[in-house]
Amino acid sequence: MDEYLRRWARETPDRVALIDAASENRLTYAELDRWADSISSALVDRNIEPGDRVALLLGRDPAAIAAIWGVFRAGGTLVPLDADEPPQNLRSRCDRAAIEACICGSETERTAEAVASDGTDRIRIESVPREDSTTRQSDERTPEAGSQRLDRTRVVLFTSGTTGRPTGVRLTGRNLGASAASTVSRLGVTAADRWLLDLPIYHAGGLSIPIRTAMLGATTVLRQGFDTEATAATMAAYEVTGVSLVPTMLRRLLDGPGVPETLEFALVGGAETPPSLVKQALEADVPIFASYGMTETASGIATATPAELRQDPETVGRPVRAASVSILGPDGAPLDPGQVGEIAVSGAIVSPGTLASERSRPRRAFRTGDRGRLSPAGWLTVTGRIDDLIVTGGENVSPRTVEAAIRETLPVEAVAVLGIPDAEWGERVAAAVVFEAGATAIETEAVRDILRGQIPEYALPKRVIALDSLPRTASGTVDRTALEGAFEAHTPGSQE
Repeated sequence: MDEYLRRWARETPDRVALIDAASENRLTYAELDRWADSISSALVDRNIEPGDRVALLLGRDPAAIAAIWGVFRAGGTLVPLDADEPPQNLRSRCDRAAIEACICGSETERTAEAVASDGTDRIRIESVPREDSTTRQSDERTPEAGSQRLDRTRVVLFTSGTTGRPTGVRLTGRNLGASAASTVSRLGVTAADRWLLDLPIYHAGGLSIPIRTAMLGATTVLRQGFDTEATAATMAAYEVTGVSLVPTMLRRLLDGPGVPETLEFALVGGAETPPSLVKQALEADVPIFASYGMTETASGIATATPAELRQDPETVGRPVRAASVSILGPDGAPLDPGQVGEIAVSGAIVSPGTLASERSRPRRAFRTGDRGRLSPAGWLTVTGRIDDLIVTGGENVSPRTVEAAIRETLPVEAVAVLGIPDAEWGERVAAAVVFEAGATAIETEAVRDILRGQIPEYALPKRVIALDSLPRTASGTVDRTALEGAFEAHTPGSQE
């Protein structure tokens, strides 16, 4: 998996691979390669075998990027984790993944001690190895043929767990490489680009960025956490040409400092990108690419270009090169263009399975659990989750339909609609809204009156609560479990 890094370290050793905005340090491909090799050597010295799983407990800093390549070089399977998770959650994930070693830093060493099982090696890394440091260029020690190596699991990523226990998803070298190649092709990325990494690397959207830039010999600009003003300043200071964002991040940038003129693509995903945000970006001449993907497909499934979004702000565009998308009916049969059903994906980006799965390759198309439709031209539109469908009084309600109506008629910054259990109706339609700054919160009956006539009577929210912000996972999706807790915490009063 580290052939990309090796290539550029050999052919263009002085090209900048990584810029750390916090320290303003720059690492060339030769320096990053040497650092990765020192980490690989440490793993080999600790008898890490090809396929052994190595946890990564580091913040979003240069050491983490070097560790990614070091694990790949040693032939290990990378398991990046969120060091801010409660220790019991991390311990569970380490146990489920059967971790053999854990890479940490000074700030995460105690966490590593608390979550790693007895006998698990802990490797602490801090700084770039010196020019004269002794390391060896260690090839992956395996007799496997190229195709076998491509189909070996190289990363285990845990899903966000928005509705339950996070699942460990296995991704192969083929998955990662196909996804990276497909995305850079759709975006038109070149070696001259500087791609801002301001997403968690323990999720597919963040982890994919250093892989994509290394594939082309481009530069990753690293930030340790999103901050509207500071992120905009970093983008301007380092003349960033590309960025990956969740919709909330893009909205804050557009409502605040904006983006630099150097920006050539803003890849937006991780959650639904509302048509109003797409229009706002296009009106501001921001080159927005709306993306749809998931952990099980190593990130992107489909990506809409700015030209496509001007024609249809709701689309996520055509499937990427390494993906084939179909829409399935309740019986599993493919549906015609324009019909809504379950989105299914096949192709080189599809994971072979989870930690609990023993299959090395998927036998059929991966059913995403999302609802959507394909246009006659092959453009994909996502209409919601299959299990998000609210059944109230025997009627089916699409949360996205209600959310769209609220966005179009009320002064809201964000909205999420879900069904909450009800003895009489089965489920009640409930809406959590974040009103725009300066706007007066509107109670349930007033919201219902405003929406009446736009959506069916049975789809009108029976409860509305106002929040300062929607609870979200690290990848930007609405945390449904936390949102249900917010409804439980709010006293019904006049908002029933």
